[in-house]
Amino acid sequence: MDDTPNKPPRFSDKQFALTLSAIFLVAGAVVAWNHEMWRDEMQAWLIARDAPSVFELFNILKRYEGHPSVWHLGLYVLQFFTSSPIIMQPYHLLIAATTIFVLASYSPFTRLQKTLFAFGYFPFYEYGIICRNYAIGILLLFLFCTLFTRWKKKFPLVALILFVLAHTSVHALIIVISIALLLFLELLVNSDRPNRLHIGIGFALILTGIITAIYQIAPAADQGTRPGWTTNFDWHHLQNTLNLIPRAFYAIPRSMLHFWNTNFLDPIPSSAQVKLALSLLTLLFLFLLLLRKPTVLMMYLCGTTGLLAFFYTKYFGSVRHHGFLFMLFIAAVWISHYSYEAKRLPNALKTISWGLAKAFNIVFVFILIIHCVGGVTAARLELIHPFSNGKAVAEFIIDEELDDMLIAGVAPDDLTLEVLGYLEKDEFFYPRSERFGSFGVWDMAWRNGRSLQIGDVLRRVQQLAEEKGEDILLVSARPLPDEMQRSIPIVSAPLEIGRAEAGHYFIGGVDEIFIAKRVLSQEEIAAHYNGGVAAIAAAGAEVILAMPFEEGEGAVTKDHSPHGNRGALHGGANWSKGKFGGALTLDGTAWVEIGNNPQLELNHTDFTIALWAYFASNGVHGLIGKSEGPGERNKWWLMNRPSASPGGEISFHLNWPHRTGLWIGTPRRGEINRWHQIVLVKSGNKYNFYVDGQLIGAVPDPLVHMPPPGYKLTQIKRFAPAVIGGEVPQYCVYRLSLPARPENQKVGEGE
Repeated sequence: MDDTPNKPPRFSDKQFALTLSAIFLVAGAVVAWNHEMWRDEMQAWLIARDAPSVFELFNILKRYEGHPSVWHLGLYVLQFFTSSPIIMQPYHLLIAATTIFVLASYSPFTRLQKTLFAFGYFPFYEYGIICRNYAIGILLLFLFCTLFTRWKKKFPLVALILFVLAHTSVHALIIVISIALLLFLELLVNSDRPNRLHIGIGFALILTGIITAIYQIAPAADQGTRPGWTTNFDWHHLQNTLNLIPRAFYAIPRSMLHFWNTNFLDPIPSSAQVKLALSLLTLLFLFLLLLRKPTVLMMYLCGTTGLLAFFYTKYFGSVRHHGFLFMLFIAAVWISHYSYEAKRLPNALKTISWGLAKAFNIVFVFILIIHCVGGVTAARLELIHPFSNGKAVAEFIIDEELDDMLIAGVAPDDLTLEVLGYLEKDEFFYPRSERFGSFGVWDMAWRNGRSLQIGDVLRRVQQLAEEKGEDILLVSARPLPDEMQRSIPIVSAPLEIGRAEAGHYFIGGVDEIFIAKRVLSQEEIAAHYNGGVAAIAAAGAEVILAMPFEEGEGAVTKDHSPHGNRGALHGGANWSKGKFGGALTLDGTAWVEIGNNPQLELNHTDFTIALWAYFASNGVHGLIGKSEGPGERNKWWLMNRPSASPGGEISFHLNWPHRTGLWIGTPRRGEINRWHQIVLVKSGNKYNFYVDGQLIGAVPDPLVHMPPPGYKLTQIKRFAPAVIGGEVPQYCVYRLSLPARPENQKVGEGE
């Protein structure tokens, strides 16, 4: 008999959890130190900082934010200690590190799995470095998983955690609803239950949390961010929603400047089909895996369906929102170790489920390795590139002693919040919505102001300068035009039919595309309406593209203009019956590419773009355009965009690297599932839009309205592009100086 006492393990579970959390905290601190907070991070801080009271904080959140209050309440406490938003970063990182400690201490996963998870894309970067309300929700979710082993004895405490969890985000609220179903089913299938008083208290707390959270996030009548719901069935929209599952489960961003909200699967051939296949395989695998645990399976299916339904009907979201699909999966696997197990299953299903359970550790490690690669990739890119230039702009303004000036956020109201936060100023003037303030108010005035042309914005700033009798510092998210240039940019890129930047592919049919470097007369537009390309003289020197799509087969379509361009078909482009003869049907992944030929440039000329389009949905549809790439590059597109109009808005987008980008548009008033003729005519300083041969809008060149003589608009500093693509790729600081006046003339007097 061996009397040698059992030696404790070299590295206890508690030591492992503390060590992993400490490493996570140190690594996170290094990355967070180099992370410049942006709009969404700063918005929460400014609301908490400037809310007059806790009750007013709740009121602000209810009207326009769409987020419950737990994160903001924490910030409300912090703002009593400092006015600097930087305090958010250690606070948020501590929450994230605590989450890792809870998982490392109490989850049933292996140490390898815990380590890989800790440095995965979501826990380390999205919910660790970027300061948002989602991290505290993940912590509370994992606390619930920890207590699930003894929830029947601690039901009121578990219910209290779920009450708070419901008030962290709408996505967490959906998960709480699915957990409530889980607990109810566990009570039905188990004879060992809490006493009736605890059951009553527990479910009363959970139900109260759900109801109050829904009340908290219910939008105001004039809420402007995402009004309305998508309730009609659209297969392509459903497919895109299902394709969010791979973005959550295989989260590796692309290694590029604008990496945020990208996925390495996006640029691969037939990306939509590949992601759909991965989605269905992932769901099938998890369904069969959890089949032996029916209560957990119902929770997982309820939560996943609820999240996908929200993404489909209300807000498609970004990768940070899609990450809740993955976190729900982690929670389901965690608690499945301790939940009710079905004893009666068909032998075939039981065999499959047991087989998948045995293979799960290998599959799980593989998925976590992918996430770890994603986390390391995001951290590396964060260290290399500035995430936002808001901090640099604020430091520049302070260094140049310009922070005492009246400052106007010339960009849409939300795009200069981080500058104001880092400056620790009380307010900016937001000319687009004509108000002073700090945090953004996402109402219809804000929404309408986003489309206000830059000339009108500058006039509002000039009016304020006259009223105040002082110069104004302008902060813009893009460089302002130095002079009026009524030409679209020269774009060194192929002409593309059927898609625009950011995956805005056309869904439906295209036919009879005609482009000419001249203004088509009303008679010629009518001829195109009645007979297509063949009814217009396509042989003229000004005609640069005439494609009737009559081939009916093959991967190339011919141009009937004198230039003889050729269009290469990509993706799921199919020949079909068109408005006049043949046409192309594009499935949301297809487009036609025409080489970058000099004759296809439209700068410094009047022009006409005419085509027939069969819209299969009212989503964002890229019709035709040229683009040198994402961010601030030369580009132009003609596209359909959703708007308050039933059929959407026909929009012409122009962008120059050294000037503000422009959207020129008018309501389409069209219908889906039928052909429409769409014509854009640029004539001098006006853009004329036609639908079905009828003029529906005449929009003057937005650059006509620039500062009047006497005002001086001086660019002080331009900042290079940052990580955030799309809305805030650059910042520019300007000074708008009042006209020189005689010493004895008062402000407001006539010249």
